Amino acid sequence: MGATARRRGGIALVVVLVLLAAWGIVLAGVGTGLAVPAGVIPALELERSLALWNDEMGLLPWGLARILGITVYLDIPASSAVYAAVAGVVVCVVGIVLALPWRARAR
Repeated sequence: MGATARRRGGIALVVVLVLLAAWGIVLAGVGTGLAVPAGVIPALELERSLALWNDEMGLLPWGLARILGITVYLDIPASSAVYAAVAGVVVCVVGIVLALPWRARAR
């Protein structure tokens, strides 16, 4: 293998590592954006959080969310926010691992 081929291979490796780092940064941001709100919602109680959101957005009309309970009406399991938070943490960790700089170790 000539010097030119090795140089091109090195450039290709650098491009791949830069792309992996870019994807890692994006995944870490998306995971954080999912994990933080999904982690706060169970702390505030799911029913209360969704009722406040309904008051702002008007998803269910005429106070139906307050009368029936939005989680009961929409059949939302109470653990769904916890699952979303865990998924966000997993995506964030994968992103951080991809974003870490990888260097070849000298032998």
